[in-house]
Amino acid sequence: FDAVPSNDETVIQEDPMFVAEGTGGKGINSLKGYQLQENSPAIDAGINIENNGGKDYFGTSLSDGKTDIGAAEYVKAEPEKPEKPEKPEKPEKPEKPEKPEKPEKPEKPIQPQKPSKEALKNVLMEVKKLNKKDYTADSWKVFSDALKTAQFVYDDENATEKEIVDVLKELKDAQSKLVKVGEEQSHNKFDTKPNTPVKTGDVAPIFPLTIMGVGAVLAVLFRKRR
Repeated sequence: FDAVPSNDETVIQEDPMFVAEGTGGKGINSLKGYQLQENSPAIDAGINIENNGGKDYFGTSLSDGKTDIGAAEYVKAEPEKPEKPEKPEKPEKPEKPEKPEKPEKPEKPIQPQKPSKEALKNVLMEVKKLNKKDYTADSWKVFSDALKTAQFVYDDENATEKEIVDVLKELKDAQSKLVKVGEEQSHNKFDTKPNTPVKTGDVAPIFPLTIMGVGAVLAVLFRKRR
């Protein structure tokens, strides 16, 4: 066409701004010089034709719905994203120092077991039932003293085994010697005094024996005379 119709308002009479005009050769890749630059007036200035194949001469997809004039659809090259700098490696955390082992607690010394007061307790409970009025004053005094001593030892937290055994024996002994009122005469009747050993020079025990000896001699002589 040598002339452009004067009544065509869509006519564009400007430099299409090819990338490298006149550099074409053999093969598709040699024609890339006819692709449009970013400020080309041909961009989005064409008419969309139905069933156009959906691609331009170079195989670029016509996806934006705005057709460019020419064989190449301009595609704005996305700026290359700068590579993200690699994150510096985190410094290794220093290892926590091992906690020192706790010293073992010293074993508690075994406390000696306290001697049992159960037997003494039972006897105390039993003898406290006795009535003072039922027994003679002398025997009750001995028993009462033994009872007080036994109670004192029972209340003592530091009483030894020997002390417990001794007061228990004394208390039982005092209880066994209690004399009931009215029985003191019969109690004394059967008391026996221990035999008194004969001492050298003691005449009293020998005198009866002498009389018996003399009597025996006289009896023998009387028989002979008859």
